[in-house]
Amino acid sequence: MPHSDPRSTSARPSEHKHSRQIPAETLINCAKLLANGEMDWPSDLSDEQQAELLAKVRSFRRTRLVKLIASQIAADIAQEQRPTSGD
Repeated sequence: MPHSDPRSTSARPSEHKHSRQIPAETLINCAKLLANGEMDWPSDLSDEQQAELLAKVRSFRRTRLVKLIASQIAADIAQEQRPTSGD
């Protein structure tokens, strides 16, 4: 699965002559794919959209992590509430 660092020098939009603007819905879909490691970081976005995309990716990853932790806590609680075979 390819990964690229959005902070790397090759991904900085200031190095590109042309940057494109993508619709907000597409930006959200890209953020979801990026958060899952399913696509490379787009290097041809404007500075504003690069920052917006990075914020969305971080948000999706943070939400996924919180859900994972919550599900593990819930599983631990459920395990503790099950009667043991010796009871």
